[in-house]
Amino acid sequence: MLADIYFADKLEIAVLVISIFMILRQCWFIVQHCLELLRINKSIHSIKDKAVSFVYEIFHIIQTFALIYTLIFVIDHNAFKNVVTDSAFSIAFDMTYFSAMTFLTGNNVIEPK
Repeated sequence: MLADIYFADKLEIAVLVISIFMILRQCWFIVQHCLELLRINKSIHSIKDKAVSFVYEIFHIIQTFALIYTLIFVIDHNAFKNVVTDSAFSIAFDMTYFSAMTFLTGNNVIEPK
């Protein structure tokens, strides 16, 4: 593994570093969204406003995980099976679907290998 990184093309290393940075940034966003959910629960007193804010934050968490899964798939195409790779949109759609179904049910057609 270390030898592969040592002999890798500089462009591949740059893509790997940028992808790792983006994954870490998205993890930071997840933490921020969870903290926002806690703040909303304490500061908003209307049930309707709490529900809307909660759904909004959950949507952002699902999208953040979808982006993380997409970055992992871009780094390693064998990380997931049953992903349609016809276009970038189909990959993004499949990863959003995977993220939402994993978040909501824990059961999915797309599986990590």
